[in-house]
Amino acid sequence: MNTIARVNLAERVRDVLTAKIARGDIAPGERLVEQTLAKEFGTSQTPIREALRLLEAVRLVETIPHRGTRVRTITDRELLESHATRGILEQGAARYAAPIFARHPERIRKLREHTEIMLTASRAGDLETAAKENRTFHTDIVTACGNRTLLDQWLALGIESRGLMSNRRVTLDTVAFTEQHWAIVDALAAGRGEEAGKLLLEHSLYFVQKHQSTPEDWAEDTIAGGQ
Repeated sequence: MNTIARVNLAERVRDVLTAKIARGDIAPGERLVEQTLAKEFGTSQTPIREALRLLEAVRLVETIPHRGTRVRTITDRELLESHATRGILEQGAARYAAPIFARHPERIRKLREHTEIMLTASRAGDLETAAKENRTFHTDIVTACGNRTLLDQWLALGIESRGLMSNRRVTLDTVAFTEQHWAIVDALAAGRGEEAGKLLLEHSLYFVQKHQSTPEDWAEDTIAGGQ
């Protein structure tokens, strides 16, 4: 039970720090000192250390020997690439997940519930709640495909934190964006994996299009020696 409590606490600390980094309350380059954070959260340094490892796993922070842990600078290019990669992974996951959802209506009900909460939060301007529900929605889909390696790669993208950052950097109709989930749910409920995958890819590329950029542009930049 102590181990479970420590892990849960570490995840709560991670979520708070994620939101602060996404909002810009903790600036890129700023140091995250375990002892200082332990006092702030009223806990020992162990869950703080674990929370920082979780943040490092999704590349929100970086630890440099003899210099400590600092918040990374996330460029627009990195954000866009993560959305595109996420879409490709979810497109593949949907093909295998759709038959599972078609056989288990309770899973579809959960997806609809998450979408309703997202819509309510988006209408109220509560981007953090919307981001958490969005992460759960997409995690349910990727998990259902049964491919642990794919899930691990998807989790490493840090969907919630990068979603929050994108929402704050791009003018976005979050309600209209959330409503795109309904068609995805309908396709999964009917077992139409190819259609669900296509919709998920288009959904992820929505941020990319808002930047008037495409993955093809990045390829051209790379060939030309750009970053």
